[in-house]
Amino acid sequence: MKENTNMTKAVAKLWKDVLRQYFSGTPAERLSRRYGISTRTIFKKADEYRQGKIDIFDVKTRRSIDMQTKRMSQSKTIEELRAEVGRLRALNADLEEALKMSNIKAEGYELMLQALEEERGVSVLKKVGAGRSGSLRPGTRK
Repeated sequence: MKENTNMTKAVAKLWKDVLRQYFSGTPAERLSRRYGISTRTIFKKADEYRQGKIDIFDVKTRRSIDMQTKRMSQSKTIEELRAEVGRLRALNADLEEALKMSNIKAEGYELMLQALEEERGVSVLKKVGAGRSGSLRPGTRK
């Protein structure tokens, strides 16, 4: 009975080795020649691993892989956030420049209206709370 358990462990170890090499980039054809296993069987076992039916890593290695995966996903998130911050800073700079130009333009219009008022003596600016002029009411225009 003990011999059967040892044989099962040896086969499991062999498959772990084969699948680790396969997922590390070794072609299935090369593994097939090296271990005397058909490529079809290697692909089948690889699919079983992908589906979570078998595990090719021990607990310590699995934790290490999980930590590396977590770090990679976090670093990717940090990189994405840095890119977003850069994009937002550029947008902010563009908006500040547009606001500055808009304020300069508004100040220019105010100066022109002030000069017109001084030169012609006519107030062009609308008084606060003033209504619409009669000629602009709907239906009065012909």
